[in-house]
Amino acid sequence: MSNLFLKKELINKIKSLSTRIGHFQIYLNEYHDEGLAIGYFFDEQRLLWSSYYVDGTKMTVDSSPDEIKILESVYNIVCKEVEAHTDTLKKIKKIIPELIFVPVYLNEYYNSQYAIGYYYDLNDKYWKVYRNGERNDSFICRSYEYEEEAIVRVYKMVRVEYNLQHH
Repeated sequence: MSNLFLKKELINKIKSLSTRIGHFQIYLNEYHDEGLAIGYFFDEQRLLWSSYYVDGTKMTVDSSPDEIKILESVYNIVCKEVEAHTDTLKKIKKIIPELIFVPVYLNEYYNSQYAIGYYYDLNDKYWKVYRNGERNDSFICRSYEYEEEAIVRVYKMVRVEYNLQHH
């Protein structure tokens, strides 16, 4: 198969999945570092293609002189986001009983040791995702304009906690 054909096929797959990743935006051959973004671009200083993921933090996922490899990286990132955005509350509720000493609060703030949760902050008008520590110290991990993205962030945190406890 030609590289042009592979490139078009990967771009079509990415575009078709892009409707299932919440408020993330896809940027093809363009760097964008604000909001919720997934994409790739050509870094002219390093002479490499790079894929990236922006969700409150900016992260370069992969770099290569091979554009097809980077498009595959973008496709994999998008697939992971599709998984995280699919039946999210159902997956969280399934994991909650399996967590040891880590309470999870959905759409409420509760000052409990090791708690993970999200709530709507009426003052800021944002959905806040938080994690509490051993002494009930609370840390706001991220703020989101949309509740769906806050739920997805909680799911990712709960999934990590589950994996740490059970693997």
